[in-house]
Amino acid sequence: MSCPLQGTVLHYSGGDANAAFSTLYIVYVVNALIYAEMFGFIPYVRLDEQRNNIAVSSTTNWDSFFQPVSSFEPACGATRIIDPPQSFWYPRVHSLEPWAVRGWYYGSSDALPRDRRAYDAAWYSERRAKGARLFQKYIRLKSGIKHEFDDTWLRLCGKADHVLGVHMRGTDKAAGRRKVAFEEYRPYIEQYLAKHNNSVVYIATDSKFYLKRTVKTFGRRVVYNLALRSGGKKPVFEMDRNTTRSNLSVLEDIYLLSKCDFFLHSASALAESVIYMNPKLIENSIHLEYLRKRQTPGWLNPSAHKSSLKFAKDTKGLDQREGGKLSRKYERFDWENGHANHVIVRD
Repeated sequence: MSCPLQGTVLHYSGGDANAAFSTLYIVYVVNALIYAEMFGFIPYVRLDEQRNNIAVSSTTNWDSFFQPVSSFEPACGATRIIDPPQSFWYPRVHSLEPWAVRGWYYGSSDALPRDRRAYDAAWYSERRAKGARLFQKYIRLKSGIKHEFDDTWLRLCGKADHVLGVHMRGTDKAAGRRKVAFEEYRPYIEQYLAKHNNSVVYIATDSKFYLKRTVKTFGRRVVYNLALRSGGKKPVFEMDRNTTRSNLSVLEDIYLLSKCDFFLHSASALAESVIYMNPKLIENSIHLEYLRKRQTPGWLNPSAHKSSLKFAKDTKGLDQREGGKLSRKYERFDWENGHANHVIVRD
């Protein structure tokens, strides 16, 4: 065991109770890493099952999937360990702090674009670049898991010259987002396959309906992992209480999507995690959540773009809900010595 130099350790032990894998294990962790760097803390991740029982269990934790983010281990000891309360991570950091990365437009309006119905390239690029830098520096899959995922990639996509990654969220989509219909994805997929020889589509979805429609439309050019999928609105994590298995399935989708050449997606923490894992996708993706200022890659025929937008508008795609308002009491914080008051676990 190699222990770090003495210093203050920042222990991230979990965000909000309703967060699923991508939010809890990646978005929150990236924000904890940002915070640790801001104040020179040594980061440490170990999740508390009492804070979240959706993606954490007695047998499922950070070290089930990832390598440590630093050389610190509890046996090392430390002069000071800081374990902020759950309310520090949510709603404070997750929804209110302007420096935090976000999965989409939510939280304090001070940290959001003025036009929240349009894709703001600068807003997303800034946060994605930050998230990617932290991910590349600190977050590494366990070698056995990575090798297993690489084998799956070779089996599904190894013979293709071009791979289009598609994430279709079909169940519990909330927090100001809309459910993007298959018909909005369809013109982009058609164009990509037409313009790229020997290409396939890797689809990641929690919905049996989306998978069935995609395979029926594009046939053998569609590949996917053998994951549990929902036939309705119930999210998969409520269907499979084996948290290790359900988390591993999500992580496999994130990893395989990150290896794709181009990425179609809507608003989700999973999609942002894919881009943190492969920042080249910042410039090689289309965000379908928004109907204004969508990205237009060079291979895309304008007619496909118009077809997707027309379907969205004809089916009330513009009817997006704003993110829920947060209580005013969270808008003022008590700061001390340049950073927030923390809970000191051990001095």
